[in-house]
Amino acid sequence: MTTLFRVGSIAIAAILLTACSPKEHQPITTGISFVTQAPDYLLQNPSGTQSLKYAPKKTANWLNHQYRVASRKAADKNAAYIAFYSDQQHDKPILSPAFSYVTAIISDHSRNTNPEVRVQGEQAILASNIDFGITQSGNDVFAYNPNKARADVFEQQEDSESIAYLSLIKQTHSEDDAPLAHDLAVLAHSVDRLATQGRNKIVLLSQYDAQYSSHITGQIKGLDVIISAGKVSNVDIQHSTCLATFEHTGVSWQTLYVSFDSDGNILRCRF
Repeated sequence: MTTLFRVGSIAIAAILLTACSPKEHQPITTGISFVTQAPDYLLQNPSGTQSLKYAPKKTANWLNHQYRVASRKAADKNAAYIAFYSDQQHDKPILSPAFSYVTAIISDHSRNTNPEVRVQGEQAILASNIDFGITQSGNDVFAYNPNKARADVFEQQEDSESIAYLSLIKQTHSEDDAPLAHDLAVLAHSVDRLATQGRNKIVLLSQYDAQYSSHITGQIKGLDVIISAGKVSNVDIQHSTCLATFEHTGVSWQTLYVSFDSDGNILRCRF
């Protein structure tokens, strides 16, 4: 009886250890589009002058067409695909209030064979360095976004693997402003938390000019990819981090292809 009890205890302990052990990561390749400007032809123009709004139907058609083209190209390369939109042209109207941040564009396969893209309200609007949950004025605390629809992390799930995305939101309109130390500290905490949770593939989408990407890597350890936008597209590898710059373009979307090994190391990062 004692021997059986010991064998049973060992078996139970082995099962518990297996259940508690971290999952084994898998290699993954994904295509990423970072869109920062809509084409001018989408602007409403009823009186011959540029409108301050985009035509809803034309804009929806443009989003759907570009998403389908990019996702099909990614599929041809045996890659997953995800797209983000972030309005960064301050002389143009905002395409959507959600797009003033960094917003994941989600495909909806539930209704037809030609998926429609949509902006998912929950956990899709990224603003990692901004606390939208509460604000304080003196001794009073106000909850001004009780639904917490804006998230600090968005995870792209592909089979048994995931990629975590963070965003760095710029809160000024000056191109020369550098990222704030407080914002970088908040992001560093998020990266540490993700690493503790076992995430080993982390991408940062930044609204700051590409010239600050090297500075960000010096302040935040553990980022695998930093994506920003600029006048020309470019890819550089610095200290095992891929620094990718998307060209501000208004018509066709660019796609950055990133390949990770199972340990989260960058194997490939190029347009």
